[in-house]
Amino acid sequence: MSPAILSALCCCLPLAEPEASPGPRVTYRRVIANAPSNAEIVCALGAADRLVGVSRYVDFPEQLAPLPRVGGLDDPDLETLVALRPDLILQRGHNPHVERLCQKNGIRLYQDRTDSLATLDRTIAEIGGLLEREPQADALRQSIRKRLAAIRARAPDSHPRVLLAIRAPDRLAPVTTVGQPSFLTEVIAIAGGESVYADNPIAYPQIGLEEVIAARPDVILDVLPGERIDAQREQDLRAQWDRLAALPAVRSGRVHFLTEAHVLVPGPRVVQVAQRFFELIHPEVIRHEP
Repeated sequence: MSPAILSALCCCLPLAEPEASPGPRVTYRRVIANAPSNAEIVCALGAADRLVGVSRYVDFPEQLAPLPRVGGLDDPDLETLVALRPDLILQRGHNPHVERLCQKNGIRLYQDRTDSLATLDRTIAEIGGLLEREPQADALRQSIRKRLAAIRARAPDSHPRVLLAIRAPDRLAPVTTVGQPSFLTEVIAIAGGESVYADNPIAYPQIGLEEVIAARPDVILDVLPGERIDAQREQDLRAQWDRLAALPAVRSGRVHFLTEAHVLVPGPRVVQVAQRFFELIHPEVIRHEP
C-alpha cells in the first residue's frame, strides 16, 4: 500500500480530545496544514491565504500547489516547519517531534480527530473558531448535513452489501476495508448500502481472499487512488476480480474502480464521495430520476 494511502488511513484513527485554548483570543496568520482534510477545510472556510505550508499529500485545491511541503505525519520536515514561522499547526495524528517543536517555539498545535462524520462536523467548527471564520464554518457544516440527508432520503429500502477495498493494484490480497469506526462505513450507509464489515470494531481491518469470499458482497468499490485506468488497465483489473467468480458482485459486473484520492479524505468533499457511492450502489434510482 502506498505511503499516501497509509497516511490517509492512519490519520483517521481516533485521537485524544483537543485541549481548549486558554487566555485571550489570538489571530493566527501563518498556518500549516499537515493533512489533505485540514487544508481543504481551511480553504472551504475562505482562509487559504493563511496557509504557508502543507503536507506533501495535499493536491487540492490547485491554488495550494505552489506552497512549501512539510513532509508527512510520520516524516515531518522539522527544519521547514521552523523556517516557515507558523503560529498555528493543524495536525491529524500524533507526532512527538512536532509536538516538542511546537512547545519549544510557542506554536499553537491543534489536533483534530476526524474519524467520523460527527467529528468532521466538530473539526470544521473548531478550525472555524481558530481562524475567526465561525459564520463560514456554520454554513459549511449545515450544507454538508443538508446534502448528506438529501442523498440518504433518495436511497431505496434495499441495502446491497458493499465491500470497499483498498489494495495494491497488482494483487487482490491483502485487502484493507472499512469497519464500524470509519467515516466511510457511515458514507456507505448514507448512500444506501451496508458495509460488509460494518460491525468490525477496527476502523480499517485487513482481510484475506477467504474473508472476501465469505463476505459475499453485492457491490465492490475498489479504491485505487492515483491509478491511471484506461480500457486495457480496466480489463486487467477486472481479470483479477474474475478469479473470485462466485462473488455476487463479480457475477453481476458490479465491481467499480475509484481512482480519486479524496475518497479516503474525511473533509468537505465527503458529500461528493457519498453521491458517487450512491450512483454506484443504486444505479436503478439514477436511471429513473428525471
